[in-house]
Amino acid sequence: MDAYNERIHRVIFVESNRSQWQVYDVFSQCGKILATHAWKADRYATSCFVEFCHSISVKRARALQLPDTEVQVVSFDLHLIANFESVAPSPPPAPARMLKQQRIDDRTPPPSSKRPRFDNPSRPSSRQVDMRMQATTNALLHSLKSPSVQPSSTSSTPLRARMGSADASFSFKLPALFTRTDSDKENDRRAVPSPYEMHVPLASAAHTATFDDDSIRSTASPGGSRPPTSHKFTPERGGSCSASLSPLHILSDTRPPAGIIPSPHVAFHTPEEQPVPRSSPSIVLNYNGEHVSCALENLDENPGGIIAVLKATAGHSLERDKWMIVAGYYRGKGNVKAAVAVVSTMVEVMTSPTVGLASHELKPAYLMLASCHTDLGKQARLSPDVPVDVSQEHYQKASAYLQQVYGMFAAEAPAPPVTDPRQTEAAIRIASPLNMTLHEPRPSSASTAVASPSQHDRAIPSKASPDPRIQSLEREVQSLRDRHTHATRALASARESKRQLEDELASERSVCRRAERSLKSATDELASTRRTERFALDQSRRDVEARRRAEAERDEARALLEDASARVERAKETERKARECFGKLGVLFMGAARGDVDGAMLGADMSPALGQEGAPRVREGEGPAGSAR
Repeated sequence: MDAYNERIHRVIFVESNRSQWQVYDVFSQCGKILATHAWKADRYATSCFVEFCHSISVKRARALQLPDTEVQVVSFDLHLIANFESVAPSPPPAPARMLKQQRIDDRTPPPSSKRPRFDNPSRPSSRQVDMRMQATTNALLHSLKSPSVQPSSTSSTPLRARMGSADASFSFKLPALFTRTDSDKENDRRAVPSPYEMHVPLASAAHTATFDDDSIRSTASPGGSRPPTSHKFTPERGGSCSASLSPLHILSDTRPPAGIIPSPHVAFHTPEEQPVPRSSPSIVLNYNGEHVSCALENLDENPGGIIAVLKATAGHSLERDKWMIVAGYYRGKGNVKAAVAVVSTMVEVMTSPTVGLASHELKPAYLMLASCHTDLGKQARLSPDVPVDVSQEHYQKASAYLQQVYGMFAAEAPAPPVTDPRQTEAAIRIASPLNMTLHEPRPSSASTAVASPSQHDRAIPSKASPDPRIQSLEREVQSLRDRHTHATRALASARESKRQLEDELASERSVCRRAERSLKSATDELASTRRTERFALDQSRRDVEARRRAEAERDEARALLEDASARVERAKETERKARECFGKLGVLFMGAARGDVDGAMLGADMSPALGQEGAPRVREGEGPAGSAR
């Protein structure tokens, strides 16, 4: 996987009604964040790309299940990949990227040009923050009835420590975030100078020095990064050092930070040392999507209240640090039993079916329980009123927890007696450095070691005598053997899985070949069907044309038949009229032949009419009549 694809698999797209600050604070618990790239933002919703340092953080971010927040993996959508490429700058070259990785803290991003300014007017004011935090705290107290949860102070009044004139100043401009995490507090401890750093008496007062932003950042936090700060450090001759600090938690540690070495060429005048206020330790809990700060110094001696709060707000695998912080605070105060109760409850919650963590993922908790039971055993042994069985029980529990973390080591059986003098000499020569280290007597020379067989028999029990270092080496060897056995079993299971996968691959290949053959036959059938269909279409087209020609011929024949039928009807009518005319003429001729004058006159009167009406028609019909006869 190249660098580009590896970067795409570390990016998520977030759509939420939270601000970009809150989105960053929420997803910083999933892992290191390199940068956030804003995509769309308005008063009611925020859309941005979050780029993590590791790809495993993307899986954790998908498993958060936050209300009113939608998380999409960029590598699953080509449209999101194109949008990310349009807003994200190209990654730096390899050396610069390595330096950038060295500056990344666990949860705090390095300074980025894409990050919003701290003086953004859209940020809520300190009064709004106080009101929202107070409302959230009241809701949490009302639901859980625990007096140990208090809102975190977000006052906007800066702390100013002035020393001398205003010619020289040391000013920090840090954001007062709405929600704060443990990594933010650690960055605040690194960003805010300690009294040793602010008041360093040096040898000479005749020189001046100027520290820029890069030098202060590189010296103040060599191994990590912190939020973007603006520094101004220009001490002059005869000046002083003043600090303008944001309302963050400041530690009163007087030790100089790592990497800062006072130079003898830089002079400061420190007339007096101003005290730095000490803040109470606290943890940030997530309750119904709101972040609430819980002050640890207000916790009761009975851990029942804070355990109930942690069960309601920190019942997730990523919230294990909250439990450990509370347990460490109780142990630091000397309340070891409360620490044991908190860690035991944490183990029960994290190993429950709802969370489902494995035992090997809770090794720090088991180590904490082992150390707490060791302390309780020591206290029980020193107390005369406590029975001895109580201390032994605590020690047994501590041993059980340590065995659960590191495993159990069984000592090997002693080796059989060596009869060969050369083997005995080699064994004594190997064991002699250990005996010399432990101030034990060893043979003066090899001749005394191999003097007689009885001496060889007596040398073996001395070698098998209980030696702490030898026992430690035996346990280490046994541990290595166990690891080797485990690795061998894992290798055997891997080989078996490989064989199974090879068998499955062979079956899959046969199925694939069968499917390819079926596909080929289906393709051939489809081609044949298409050819048949094409031939059928051509035949149908020819049939349609032939049908049309036959219908045209039929229409012509019908027209001819109708014309012939009309002519036949006319011929029949003419023949009928001719017959009638000839019949009347015959009657007339017969009457004339008999001498019937009246009849002849009547025939003469009728002859003109017959001549006018029937004669032409007879002439016209003579042809057909004659032809008919």
